[in-house]
Order: sequence, then structure tokens, then C-alpha cells
Amino acid sequence: MLSVISSARDKLVEEEIVRPRFVNRYATCDKLIITGRELYVKSNYVAALDSYEQAVEALIKLPNHKDRLRSFTSHLADAAIAVSQGQNRAGNKTKATETLLSAFKYDPDNELLIKRLNRLLGESMQPAELYLNKAKGYILHQQYEKAHEVLAIYLKVVDPAQSPTELDKKRSQFQTTLLKAGPAPQDHDKLQIPKSAKEVFYKSGELKLKSWISTNADIGKNPAIVFLHGGFAFSETDWDDIKPFTDAGYIVMIPMLRGENSNPGNFEAFYGEVDDAIAAGQYLQSLPSVDKDQVFIAGHSVGGILTTLVSERSSPFKAAASLSAYFNIGHWLERYPVVNAKSPLEVALRDPLEHIGSLNIPLLLCAEDGNQFKISNSFYKKAKQQNKTISIYKSPGDHMSMVKPSLLKSIEWFKKHSGDIPTPSL
Repeated sequence: MLSVISSARDKLVEEEIVRPRFVNRYATCDKLIITGRELYVKSNYVAALDSYEQAVEALIKLPNHKDRLRSFTSHLADAAIAVSQGQNRAGNKTKATETLLSAFKYDPDNELLIKRLNRLLGESMQPAELYLNKAKGYILHQQYEKAHEVLAIYLKVVDPAQSPTELDKKRSQFQTTLLKAGPAPQDHDKLQIPKSAKEVFYKSGELKLKSWISTNADIGKNPAIVFLHGGFAFSETDWDDIKPFTDAGYIVMIPMLRGENSNPGNFEAFYGEVDDAIAAGQYLQSLPSVDKDQVFIAGHSVGGILTTLVSERSSPFKAAASLSAYFNIGHWLERYPVVNAKSPLEVALRDPLEHIGSLNIPLLLCAEDGNQFKISNSFYKKAKQQNKTISIYKSPGDHMSMVKPSLLKSIEWFKKHSGDIPTPSL
């Protein structure tokens, strides 16, 4: 007890000795904060942010700063958000991103900063960036245990898979945690099977899932395509869309994934559904009428994202075509919050941008003009930098009317990477 009292007394004595030596420097920090507040009130957010940053940087060099630091960094975060909004409105998204990330390292638990980052960065953000800056923030605030925990997660995320085998292993070592178990979030109508199709069942793990498959098989071995529909339910319109494929001589299978169209299993938002798509390819490959060396995969919208994720995994597919895929997993998980979107691994293992290094089959990206093309082009450029076999096609039309010309372009792509499959004209 005496030793505890003595220690506390010594600390107080030390503070009383230290305080006078640094009183002027503390006063300088306070003055910078007051100046920042005045500038902020006048809407001079850039100057306010600069003043707050100077105050924080000066404060962290002083002893016994912990109590003031929380208040200082809170002011800094508010100014950073205001500056970032102005930069984003001016069309400078990169600068807006840098402003927020810089502020985040000072205030790692600021919920508004996190929301702004997720909203702004979307498809371009690598989870590793966010978590590294979060760790820096905890170190700044002397919360070393939290920093250690976040750095451990960062190290798992920052080393993305460079091969499909690596990615398969990462997934096998991870168990997704659903916040809400249930079917896919889209209603479906009762289906009338046309003469050009038949219903079959394929297995994905323990799940027995429905699918439609075309009845156009010629004698002998035929090339085949797994087509992943858009949205979270299969409709007869999706079957009509794939006519260019069947006209070109492909056997086509459109699988209904887990939780869709009364299928068993839970909706997992781009996780277990990837396994279903691969299982559909394995089923198609096993059919006696299918040439197992000419099995391809294509998908539109949600199906385009899944197609891209499949192309980064070990699979039976020879080439892939992704149509109008919106590579913004943060957006999808915000809209369909079935998992914790703040978990770096939940996000990273659903994000095609995270594992471009494991892309292992030729991939064609098709996208209409506008934001969709910009997002696809970002993926394309990153893949090209890693010498991946990839191409991009700017499709005419909008999100729906781009499907037919993109399917015809996909046939050219598959022909290039398979054999002598006839190519129809537009």
C-alpha cells in the first residue's frame, strides 16, 4: 500500500515539475485550436484543418497530453470531413480520400469518419488502408493492445492471395458469420419451364440446388457455359437473354444459387454463392454431352461480380466474361447487411479487387459507358499491371440493353480461348 501511495505521489510531483516547463507549449496548442474553431465557423475549412493538425502534432510531443488529445482530434475529424466533401464535390476524389485517411489515423474510432470513408471510397478502397491507419491512431492514443489487434487483422488482409490455391486456403480457414440467416432478398415468380430448357439439380456442399439447362445438345461433345443471372432471383427473362449462347452452339446452364427461388441455404452476399457457381461448373463438366475442356462462365450485374470472384478461384472454367459488374462490395453490404461490414476479412473475401493476383483464367469485362465502365476499367488496369489475361469492352446501351451485344462479344472471347466455335453477327 505504501509503495502505491509513494508511486502516486511521485507521479504528481513529476507532473508539477513538468507542467511549468511546457506551459507555453500547451498554450500554443490551445491557441491553435481556438484559431481552428474561428476558421471553421467562417467556413474556412482548409485553414481550420491545418490549424487543428498543427495543434495535434504539437500536442503529441508533450507529456500528459492524453486528456486533451481526444478533444483535439475530434475537431480535426470534423474539419477533415468538411474539406473532403468540398474536394469530392470538385471532382477530386483522390484528394478527398487522402484527407479522410489522414484524419482517420488521428481519430480511429470516429464513426462519422468511417461512414464517410465507406461512402466515398466504395469500390476503390482496400480494407488494408483503413485498418493500418486505425492501428496508427491507436498507437497515437497509446492504446497499444487495440493497435496490436488491428495490426494482426491488417497483416491478414494486406497480403492478398496471389494464386487461386492461396485464395481457396484463405476461404477454407475462414467461416463467414451471418448477422441474419434467411433467403435471398428478392421475390420470385413461379417459373414455367420452356421447351428449350429442363430443370436439373446440382450439389454444392450439402445443398441440393435447382438449375435450368438448355436442351440443344448435339451428338458428341459440346462447349458449355454457366451463366449467372443478375439480381438475387432467377426469372424466365434471364433465360431469354442467353439465346445468343445457345444459337452459337453452347449448352447453357443457369443455376439458382443458395437461398434463391426457394432453394435451400442462406443468402451470404457474394460468399457461399461463389462455391455454388463453381459447383454448377463441375456439374456441367460431368455431363456426357459436354466437352469438359470447353466449359466457360459468364454473368450479368450481381452475376458479373460472382463471375469475377469465380475467376480468382480454382474452378473448371476455361475463360470468363463479366457483364456490368458493380465492384463496390461496401455498397452491397450496406444495402444487404447480412454480415459485419466492418470486419476486414468478411469484406476482403467478397471483394474481387482484393485478389486480382489470383486471377487465373482469361477474363473479359463488359460494361456500359459511365460509372460502370470506370469501375470495370479500374479492375482492368490493376489486372494488366499484374500481367493477367484480361480485356475490356465498352458495351452499347444501358445496364439491361448491354446484355445482348456483350454476350456476342463474350462468344468471341470464348472462341479466342477455346477453339472453333462459330461467332454470330449483331
